[in-house]
Amino acid sequence: MSARTLAHSALILFTLFLLAIVQRTELNTFLPQFLGGLVLLYFTVQFLLWRKWVASHHEGWIRDSEAVMFVVMGVILVELTGGLGGPLSFILYLLILYLGVLLEPGISFAVAIGLLVYFFPTTEFGSLVFSNSLEIRNWKLEILLNDLLRLLSLLLMVPFALFFDRRVKR
Repeated sequence: MSARTLAHSALILFTLFLLAIVQRTELNTFLPQFLGGLVLLYFTVQFLLWRKWVASHHEGWIRDSEAVMFVVMGVILVELTGGLGGPLSFILYLLILYLGVLLEPGISFAVAIGLLVYFFPTTEFGSLVFSNSLEIRNWKLEILLNDLLRLLSLLLMVPFALFFDRRVKR
């Protein structure tokens, strides 16, 4: 891995870490308003200011800020609609593909691992692992396997992201 890939991976993982901290505090009640503000800010800056003044001089900074914005917006949107079991969980797959093409292909693996760690405690499987009791009889095997498959499907998107990156760069 190059130093650039490691720097981008650290940036994305730090963003996910900050989102996890916000999600587990009282600030999570303001996530819909924060998401709306981010979308408004992104489109305002993107269409009014960036293309004219900033884009020609700071191309790398723009891609990094877009990557962070899309990670924040995607994860908050998926969290608000039910997590990995919600109807908009496919956004995480698109996020892995997009970041692999936008930045570097190695980012896809770091993003998939980061999302797996982020969403693991919110699943039934994660709550079983983190619980103090050893009472397993009440857990349904179907629910546990379903959660585990949803988590592992994030890792299965990495080869697709690498494939699409090679196709796009040709």
